[in-house]
Amino acid sequence: MFEAQHKHTAENPWELEELFEYVRRHLLTQNQQCREDPEGSCLYRSPDGERACAVGAIIPNALYEPRYEGGSLAMMFDASGFFIPNKVAALSVTRALIASGVPDETPFWKVLAALQDIHDYNLPHAWQIELDNLWQEIKSGEFYTSPQRFVD
Repeated sequence: MFEAQHKHTAENPWELEELFEYVRRHLLTQNQQCREDPEGSCLYRSPDGERACAVGAIIPNALYEPRYEGGSLAMMFDASGFFIPNKVAALSVTRALIASGVPDETPFWKVLAALQDIHDYNLPHAWQIELDNLWQEIKSGEFYTSPQRFVD
């Protein structure tokens, strides 16, 4: 059974680089997408409880609920790149993430949405390169000036 391996809470929040590295390690160690079946949609947690996506890996079992499935963080950015938690499933996930120590700040949501996209839209063999490219964009500041990256 998968369980988030961190001690963060709303009172003990993540730093951005620490959160990125935690998710990077999780994805590269798991080395497979979290899907119900090979052709199905990505999930926060697999039905057997053995795998988690980039965002699901942050949520401890005590906070995970199946109703989170079906909502991606990218759905919560408007055309200008502003974070607007307005989809029911995604809003529920954001509450669980805040309780898991993710600061309620747009840069964190943008990074998590990008990490979720790397998991969902790339095969595992491409993750290392995609993660490295994302981190370079974050460090250079380019990442925050590309709002279209998050518009579905």
